[in-house]
Amino acid sequence: MSTASSLLPLVSPRGIAVVGASPRESNVGGRLVAALREHDFPGDLAVVNPTVDEVFGVPSHASFADLPFAVDLVLVALAAARVEETLRSAADAGARAAIVYSSGFAETGAAGHEAQQRLGALARELGIRVLGPNCQGLVDFGAGLAACFAPAVLRADPRHLAPVAYVGQSGAVGGTFFDLARERGRTPAVWASTGNEVDVSVVELARELAARGDLDLLCLYLENIPDGATWFDLLDRAAGSGTRLAVLRSGETEVGRRAAESHTGALLSDATSFEISCRDAGVLRVRDVSELVDLAVSVRRRPPNRRGIAVVTTSGGAGGLAADRLAEAGLEVPALGERTTEALTALLPSFAGLANPVDVTAEFMVKQAANLPRVTDALLADEAVDDLLVILTNVVGTMADDVAAAFAGSGEKSITFAYLAAGDESAAASRVLRAHGLAVHGSIASAVRAIALCRVPQAPAPRVERGPAVALPAGFGSTTEWGARELLVRAQVPHPAARLARSADEASAHARAIGGPVVLKIQSPDVLHKTDVGGVRVGVSAAEADDVAAEILDTVTRLRPDAAIEGVLVQEMAPRGVELLVGLRAGVDGYPATVTVGIGGTAVEVYGDVATAFAPVTPERAEQLLLSLEGAPLLTGARGKAPADVTAAAEAVSRLSGLVEYGAIAEVEVNPLVALDDGKGALALDLLVRLTGA
Repeated sequence: MSTASSLLPLVSPRGIAVVGASPRESNVGGRLVAALREHDFPGDLAVVNPTVDEVFGVPSHASFADLPFAVDLVLVALAAARVEETLRSAADAGARAAIVYSSGFAETGAAGHEAQQRLGALARELGIRVLGPNCQGLVDFGAGLAACFAPAVLRADPRHLAPVAYVGQSGAVGGTFFDLARERGRTPAVWASTGNEVDVSVVELARELAARGDLDLLCLYLENIPDGATWFDLLDRAAGSGTRLAVLRSGETEVGRRAAESHTGALLSDATSFEISCRDAGVLRVRDVSELVDLAVSVRRRPPNRRGIAVVTTSGGAGGLAADRLAEAGLEVPALGERTTEALTALLPSFAGLANPVDVTAEFMVKQAANLPRVTDALLADEAVDDLLVILTNVVGTMADDVAAAFAGSGEKSITFAYLAAGDESAAASRVLRAHGLAVHGSIASAVRAIALCRVPQAPAPRVERGPAVALPAGFGSTTEWGARELLVRAQVPHPAARLARSADEASAHARAIGGPVVLKIQSPDVLHKTDVGGVRVGVSAAEADDVAAEILDTVTRLRPDAAIEGVLVQEMAPRGVELLVGLRAGVDGYPATVTVGIGGTAVEVYGDVATAFAPVTPERAEQLLLSLEGAPLLTGARGKAPADVTAAAEAVSRLSGLVEYGAIAEVEVNPLVALDDGKGALALDLLVRLTGA
């Protein structure tokens, strides 16, 4: 990112110079000039090209020095080899922003990558903000800024704009989104392709747009996880302006880089922190372009007051399907009030279904289709109803025309349509409904998903309380369980008594001192999963402890001759309970640390039943995480078993999450943390610690 912070010369230029434009139809620069003229750019506009006198009526000049006005933004449509010299000349003339459309950079291989690095360094040196390279540009139709050559975007009619924006690295994905949204009556007012992002990123540009406060929805397509500081600033600005954020991200199946080093690493991806921030801030997450379009069609600035959805259908079966999908989405299909039922009785045939979902019947549609808005008005007046889903099944021909005309002027009402009919039969009516600002979907599922997403509460960036990083305890000399036990002491997390046998001969003496059967565990910073190499034995008596310890040492030495072995831990046997995983990972790339809880033991990676939050967490938040697990019934008393001490387990999770204060710690894992029977506490039985840089 450039050290120059302001994006105003990019998004609100007073003067634009297009470099490399010619009147040829295939020339990108010429198409940019034509687009700016067609969409009435209000500022000064000129071409820099010594070989032509004018391009589509815009005068051309031999150099930047010849321009008769101050240039804010330069549009560069030249071969990659000429971009650097052009930016230097532009900066000398006072330009502070550039859009580089040229390809031939990092997308082409090693040489192109080097050229892109030089371009980024030059942008920082000159203090000029660069969008691109290898991008399709930026459009803000409301400001007449059509600095884009994408045909799908430039086909838009700027007289019918929606307060929706798209910013993404991919111009092709963005163009598809734009065209589909336009087709469905929601032409985005702002559109940008950031390309290779040598300087200006998707998130930084989105942050500038969100601060304006004139957008209902800001759609982002991300190919990389954004840095935390910029991303959190965007979340705050969007929440402050009431702009909803929707994210479509590619690469969601990547595996965390540390997957092989711990259970926690295997269960979390590199995107975990980003996903937590999305969840906590109410970012709308979609999985494909069609869902992004569904949101653009449905999102409005109006916040819902309740969760209740009323369904009006021309088919009882479709109403039942809608009720099922709404319930799955966590939305209520409430009983209707007495006054609403009375109003519906006066409007509908005697055999109509008056309960929610309301089946108006085919007879009503044949005879009184134009009166359907009276039914929807009665439902919207019900105090339990926040939104209305209207399902039109095979409403075609004259009936479709009557319905569409009847709903003219209803765009400010909370009505969503699921139009279930062949496209050639319903297209005209759908266009009329959309022209009046109504959301029209082609399926019940897409309509319900859009309604549900629009009700996700929005919030600023999640915040966590964290003190300054402190040093590790004095004498902390190893990341083995024995060497790191001081961390459990500092965190006041209960754990069984234990001693380290530095040779097999010491094991029996330690076992007798502890009393009763014990657990023997290999201690080596190079052996993270002890059971995988025969490094754990349970229920060992004092009499056999020496022999078992010798067997463990021999087995581990044979299987891992490279491992540095400190000895064998002799640990008190713990009572049975519910085994949990607790993992703490330090924050990276501007994101806070995270704490993960799950049903633990050796099968934790098989089931992957985990919940994660930013650390540290309070005991109350820790308990929420534990009870959100699919395996929570094991804690609360499944199948007649006694409930576990969830309160003590949550307290231990909270205390462990506070270890984030030790700045040298990269990861802590307790597996298992055993939640004993209710009222008897929780014990940390096994500990793994990894330091930064290790």
